[in-house]
Amino acid sequence: MRPRSRPFLPIVPLLAAVFLLPACSFQPRGEAVYFFEGRADPAIAEFTRELSSATGEPALGGNRCRLLENGDQIFPAMLEEIRRAKSSINVETYIFGSDATGTRFARAIEERARAGVRCRVLVDAWGSHTLSKELEAEMKKAGVEFDRFRPLLLFHRLKNRTHRKILVVDGRVGFVGGQGFDDRWEGDADSPRHWHDAAVRIEGPGVSRLQGIFAENWIGQKRPVPAGPGDYVRIQIILGGEEAASVWICVDHCDDERSIVFGTIDDDSSHRLGKALTTGSKLAASFHRVREGRAAVR
Repeated sequence: MRPRSRPFLPIVPLLAAVFLLPACSFQPRGEAVYFFEGRADPAIAEFTRELSSATGEPALGGNRCRLLENGDQIFPAMLEEIRRAKSSINVETYIFGSDATGTRFARAIEERARAGVRCRVLVDAWGSHTLSKELEAEMKKAGVEFDRFRPLLLFHRLKNRTHRKILVVDGRVGFVGGQGFDDRWEGDADSPRHWHDAAVRIEGPGVSRLQGIFAENWIGQKRPVPAGPGDYVRIQIILGGEEAASVWICVDHCDDERSIVFGTIDDDSSHRLGKALTTGSKLAASFHRVREGRAAVR
């Protein structure tokens, strides 16, 4: 008697692999619970020190901050700074829609890109899945550098999204908050369709930190490091040389259009780094190297 054929039997392992491998990317984790045991009054410096210790982020003084509530305050302030941009606009957000609000921001960014401003937009591939390909194409055509963070592919994790909501203009003004570029944040939380949220407008050293946070995910998309004119504030500290043997302080004096680079170690690697930092600069750059307590001008 001829054995019954089983034509679908070899397909079973293949189907199992297709359905089970993506599940491996969802690793169940216990719920994380965080406790902050500080007892200090938020109004005193001790609270700031405790918070810095808990988060690993230093407290940056010298900033000017303004709290903005709901779309009626947040969106006009953002659009005003975008329209004033002269050098760079960097946006990272979870939700960027194709509705009236999203289109309004896209058009404002496009206008500055056509004017020669370096514009970068990074949206989460899942949170901004409603952003149309047409609006994306229009931004790219205007010169906007656009990317979707972690596109949804078969073996990519659905988790690990970017929920950051950052806007940095000219390395001078930054916004961080909970809002997206979407009609749901329009108005003043005056109806169930209009959500309540808040953002902070920042001027000062904190803007450079926001720029660095944006750069982290932008670089992760295999994009160049944001380091053009207007991307960062005037002072930057750089570790250089083998095993971070040297420390560099770059000071960009915008008023007299001079860029000065100070190095602390007199070795060949530090010299090469200093030359690299000043070569090709659009500013009239000078290079200072510290040698036995004296500055050697190159």
